[in-house]
Amino acid sequence: MVSAVGSAVRLNCQFYGVPTPVLSWAKDSFVLWSTARIIVQQGTVLIRETVADDAGLYQCWAESDAGIEYVVIRLVVEPLLTTFSPLVQQPGQYLLFCTVLTPDLHVYHTDFMCNHCITLESRALAGP
Repeated sequence: MVSAVGSAVRLNCQFYGVPTPVLSWAKDSFVLWSTARIIVQQGTVLIRETVADDAGLYQCWAESDAGIEYVVIRLVVEPLLTTFSPLVQQPGQYLLFCTVLTPDLHVYHTDFMCNHCITLESRALAGP
């Protein structure tokens, strides 16, 4: 499942059996508990406003006298806006500065060298 930062996400799982199973949740192998932003109820996890740290593997497991079964859901949280500012170092070598803005007020900066040829192109679109 893919979600943008700041959006709401609902994870669902259903298990049926006799006796009725008890459903539990974990994230990245740690038991998941309700918080002000994350609501955990039997077969549902509701994340009100996703942040980057919400990405990961969510496990829902059902347990009864008959045994244990589980499902795994991978959540990917994508940033809202990414900007790239290339700076030419030498012909064929570029330094690329990246900025990612997220609603949780974190600004992530990274830079890396690209030692291969790339073509940068920009286009202006005019309205009527």
